[in-house]
Amino acid sequence: IREHERLELEADHLREQLEEHKRYIDYLREQARRFPDNRRLGTLYARVLVNEGKLQAAEDEFEGLMERFPQATGLRLSRALVALENDHLDTAQTHLNELLTEGVHTNQAHFYLGRLADKRDNPNEALHHYSQVQSGNHFFQALARASYLRAEKGELEAVRNNLANLRSQLPDQTARLWQMEINLLLDLEHTDKALQVATNALESNPDNTEIRYTRAMLREQTGDIEGMESDLRRVLDAEPENAVALNALGYTLTVHTERYDEAKQLIMQALELDPENPAILDSAGWVHYHRGEYEKALTYLGDAYERLQDPEIAAHLGRVLWAAERQDEARALWRRTLDETDNTDALGPLLEILEELDLQPEAL
Repeated sequence: IREHERLELEADHLREQLEEHKRYIDYLREQARRFPDNRRLGTLYARVLVNEGKLQAAEDEFEGLMERFPQATGLRLSRALVALENDHLDTAQTHLNELLTEGVHTNQAHFYLGRLADKRDNPNEALHHYSQVQSGNHFFQALARASYLRAEKGELEAVRNNLANLRSQLPDQTARLWQMEINLLLDLEHTDKALQVATNALESNPDNTEIRYTRAMLREQTGDIEGMESDLRRVLDAEPENAVALNALGYTLTVHTERYDEAKQLIMQALELDPENPAILDSAGWVHYHRGEYEKALTYLGDAYERLQDPEIAAHLGRVLWAAERQDEARALWRRTLDETDNTDALGPLLEILEELDLQPEAL
């Protein structure tokens, strides 16, 4: 009864919040209509519509604002971005090109024209626009995308030389540019080169925990578990409450060693810091499984799967169900996961478990 009453109270509170939110939107609409010459009020209402997912209404609102305030070029940019999000690509392109013609918001216009060209699968046009972004909030995003497009055209070494030159020109952004080169090589599946770049980057940025964490993950991919542990412990020396690093180290020890007590301590510390994280809940379940504590493992893995229907979590949850003599539930879970997962690479952990149990996917 108490649980029922609690749920009713939560439902009433949620209804009140929704009603209050609706009243707020209605109030904004009324005030925007009442004071059409108040540009800030009209812009606020249009942005609220965007946040509510009412993209067509937001487009119409920005269109009206542009007519009333033709000198406010930021409204044209906002209008273009909403159209782009609403997949009205021709409208977005028209407004963005008008900004370029007027010579205003040029960096933003080139960036979003690049995004638009990407949507249309036109890499040459996308590269042209991304390369025109010279500064501003989108500079590094544009640089990263332009670098990838150039590398795909066979210009990888030229791209890497460009990033090296930028590291000399922008000393405050050195670590960020190293990370960009690492990510680029990973996107191109050059893992060994990415690992070497990470090592080079750490020679000049030894205290950068982001790059060190990246190298740790790369070392794990190449089978250097000892090196991975060393890097993760360096990260934790600098950031003892880094839940991601705690979880990564704990999970690695679970999978690659039999140091389960140590792994559990690390994972549970991560979980205390980030108790809702499905990846950490998955790790907690997996280490308890390896310790033979199936009921605890099922609790953590069930919570993880409830939050995120990820194929790897499903693989782990099914494996523990199987070990707990609940094979029918495991089969049903795995069958559903296989049916609903389009990305075959994501099924790797599940397929490994099926092979371990001598089960064929089609026979589930």
